[in-house]
Formats: sequence, structure tokens, C-alpha cells
Amino acid sequence: MKRIAFVINGAANGIENLKRELSKKLHGHEVLFSETSYAGEAPHLAQKLMEDNVDYLIAVGGDGSLNEVVNGCMNTPDLISKDTIIGVLPHGSGNDFARSLGITKDIDQLKTLINENCTRPVDVGLLRFMDQNGLEASRYFINITDVGIGGVAAKMLNKSSRFMGASFTYHKVILQSFFSYKPVKVALKSNDYNWKGEILSLCMANGRYFANGMCIAPKANISDGKIQLVIMGKVSIMDYILNLSKIKKGIPLEHPEVTYIKVGACTIEAEENTCPIDMDGEFIGYAPLKLTVIKNKLKFLNAD
Repeated sequence: MKRIAFVINGAANGIENLKRELSKKLHGHEVLFSETSYAGEAPHLAQKLMEDNVDYLIAVGGDGSLNEVVNGCMNTPDLISKDTIIGVLPHGSGNDFARSLGITKDIDQLKTLINENCTRPVDVGLLRFMDQNGLEASRYFINITDVGIGGVAAKMLNKSSRFMGASFTYHKVILQSFFSYKPVKVALKSNDYNWKGEILSLCMANGRYFANGMCIAPKANISDGKIQLVIMGKVSIMDYILNLSKIKKGIPLEHPEVTYIKVGACTIEAEENTCPIDMDGEFIGYAPLKLTVIKNKLKFLNAD
């Protein structure tokens, strides 16, 4: 019998039905539920469960919920001695990291992965940056961090209604962001590659997908100790629209203003301290920033 803990966004719809279904499907295991009662509580719940040495810790929600659970895990004292396996059960508007793991909303799939112990080691990104108050901060991420227009889109997304569906809302917000985002000059430095110029977007991708299924980083690998940088320089709204189908299909863009490169660490300096950062779907602050990749730090349930 395994101890399987779920950290659940308490504000999500259909939670009671989901809990009953999970308890039924995972009969024979000890199933624990921890629901958030306020924003930002998930890291504390996750850390407490890690310290309690549960066998599996599953984030129920979208990429934002998973990010909070990962931060709770990474901040757990004596993490190296823990054998807890992390998982995700998609139940949010954006479930992009789950796509890189081949994970669906199917509880039967989750049960099979647990019973057959299907896991893989996963890298974690550590970002040091300036928070919204101009103070130095640090935070872990598991999927994608985006400097530039993504930060503007994340701000707008948090204020947007999603009654038309997540995919429609994401694309609408991105298109709207083109009219409010002012390109910023940045300087990227790493051991292997340096770059300077104006950016529309600079993605630091551990997973392949963001914005509800857009495969922005088709060659990203969550276990290789590298982050795939996707640098979009002077890319217009028309360029974006014309290449949207390729991005959705995961086809690398052949465009003079688009560059793909893998790094294990890098720094990004902005000419102005107004270059916003989106981390796993949330606006968190501004460049300058320093990125470090921690290879194979967590073990995840995996179906890919």
C-alpha cells in the first residue's frame, strides 16, 4: 500500500466529485487530500507532505498549481533523502507540462503509472530576478519562463474571463499584447552563447509546450540538464499569425529573427528594468535575471 497525497486548488470546480473518484480508483492505497484555502498556500502544503515522507505527491490543477507544488518540494529541508515521486493530474486552464510527460486527465492512467512505477528524472530551473517591488527574489520553475511579451500576456490573462475556453483566451491575449508591449533590448550571456538585441520574446524552456498546447520549444528535453532558449527578435504580429500553425505542430521556425540554443545556465540583462517575466503562466517580476538548471532534481510520474 502506497501513501498518495494530492494537493488541490480549493477554488477549482468539481473538487468533491474528483476526490470521490480518486478514492474509488485508488482503493487499496492510503489517499490523502490537501486543499488550498488561499492563494500561495500550495508550497506550504507540498513541503509539509514531503516532510511527512508520502510516496507520491500529486499536484491537481494547471501549470501554476504544479509550479507552487514544485517550489514547496524544492524548499523541503533534506530533500536529497526523500524518495517521494511527484505527479500532476491536469485540472486547470493550462496543462502544458503534463503534455511533456504524456499525462492526461484520465485517473485510470494515473493509477497505472503508480502501480507500474513509471517515472523519469526531471530537471528544475532556478531563477533569480527582481520581483514586482524591485527586490531581489528567487523561484524554481518546472516548465517555461518567458521574458518579454509573455510577461505582458500573463498580466492580462490574470484579468481575463475564460468563458470562451482556455485556448481562445490565450490566443486573444497574446494578440492583444502585441499592441501594448514595447520591445526591449537585452543582453544574454552564457558559457556557450551570447546574444544582444531587441526581443519580442525570450523563452527559457524545460518543457516543450506553453499557452495551452503551443509547442514553442520542440527540442526541449526535461531530463538533459539543459534549457532550450527560444529567442524571438523583431517578430511582427503578421509573422506570428503566419507561423502559428507551425508552432502548434512543434515545427521549428525558419525565420531570421528566431534562434534556438540550449544552455545549462545564463544571465539576461535588460536595457530598461521594465522587461516583464512570465513563469509557468504567472507574471512574477522583471529582468535582470540569472538562470541555473538543476539536473534530474525531482522524480516524476511519466507516460511519454
